[in-house]
Amino acid sequence: MNLTARHVTTMFSIRDGIRTHRDLVHQLHIDKTGMVRVIDDLEQLGFVSRTRSTQDRRSSLLSLTEEGIIGLQHAQQHTRGVADTLFGALSATELTALHDALARVLRESPKNQ
Repeated sequence: MNLTARHVTTMFSIRDGIRTHRDLVHQLHIDKTGMVRVIDDLEQLGFVSRTRSTQDRRSSLLSLTEEGIIGLQHAQQHTRGVADTLFGALSATELTALHDALARVLRESPKNQ
């Protein structure tokens, strides 16, 4: 699909309500230049559209296109398969513990403080 983990994570974030470059940079801990490249790629693939904000004309609002929604669904199916392969040996309790531990690492990382 010509998508990296950053592309897919960005698409999930847009789907979940993040609408601006600045908010994506903050949410995903990606530098501004890198985020612009990711959005440019997604726009070029037809997965994301930019609309000039009526509140701040220096800012664009991001949204998934129809193709982006379909592409995200395909990527999600693929990632489920990969996750099943990687984590299939873990019980539900172990998966929850792993998730909680990783979330804690992210929350307490130096970038978040």
